[in-house]
Amino acid sequence: MDLEIKGRDQAYRIHLGRGSLLSLGHYMDLNRRVLILTDEGIPDSYVNQVIRQCQTPCPVRVPSGERSKSLKTYESILQVMVDKGFTRRDCLLALGGGVVGDLGGFLAATYMRGIDFYTLPTSLLAQIDSSIGGKTALNFGGLKNMVGAFHHPRSVVVDPDTLASLPDRQFRNGMGEVIKTAVILDPNLYRILCSHQAEDRMEEVIMACLRSKARIIQEDFTDRGIRQVLNFGHTVGHAIEASSNLLHGESVAIGMTYFTSPKVLTSLLPLLKAYGLPTKTDIPADTLFRAILHDKKVDGGEVRAIAVEEVGQPLIRRISLERMEDLLREKEEENRTKEASHV
Repeated sequence: MDLEIKGRDQAYRIHLGRGSLLSLGHYMDLNRRVLILTDEGIPDSYVNQVIRQCQTPCPVRVPSGERSKSLKTYESILQVMVDKGFTRRDCLLALGGGVVGDLGGFLAATYMRGIDFYTLPTSLLAQIDSSIGGKTALNFGGLKNMVGAFHHPRSVVVDPDTLASLPDRQFRNGMGEVIKTAVILDPNLYRILCSHQAEDRMEEVIMACLRSKARIIQEDFTDRGIRQVLNFGHTVGHAIEASSNLLHGESVAIGMTYFTSPKVLTSLLPLLKAYGLPTKTDIPADTLFRAILHDKKVDGGEVRAIAVEEVGQPLIRRISLERMEDLLREKEEENRTKEASHV
């Protein structure tokens, strides 16, 4: 299955198909130097399959996790590219999850003012979300995605067979973003999820998420308007992620509960629990508020938040920081009361 995304400067295709890892030459120009960026969690078999399909492969592994999205790691890979004689005619292929995609995309965007970039996402989170849209970023000063650029890939290859190597927790992490996408953009997908058919229909689920995101980003490539709805759950979610050991999708799962109507929560909370995702946090409201103050969505004493009154109908709201602090405290008290009632 193919999906085309039409950008302002170029169009690119997403190919979704089982076994497509073995036939990358159909979707990517690998007859040149290829920096294959991957992390320590990716099976050697995947890396070797990619190497065999490249004319001049240059594999580079980084440690797994958000710490690799750093200026230090970025600089070390730039040095490899210089030492290996990479030119503007060469390319970078990101093989892995969202961290590798963000880091690889930023490298490709900035090396010699931009080289071709391909992604082969192997995590569910990357396959349905972070691998498309052109957002690339590094973390800085303990803050997530503070340094970045928009740089769209030349093509994206999604092979659902790679999910077989995914740890259970990473699969659940991806399901957090799948559920987010369904809540804001796709009532039909939401019904599939609520009927617990997702794992039997993964290709359909992945393509539904890709189509929804593609539709939004083609309307708003630089995240100035409607694309902001994709941040549902992220206002508080990023604060939770920065203040805990939870993964992105887990944090977003909790974040969604802050700006969802009671009607939608009736089905959302059981759905999150069914996929092993958390629905509340014990992080103090003051800690979360301090983290939110550093978020890119804060501007002029207000914070942008995405609310959902009905599935498929997201709203962009601007909330004063004072009200945001109150909401965090109210949710903290609500969680404390619920815990006390179960003792």
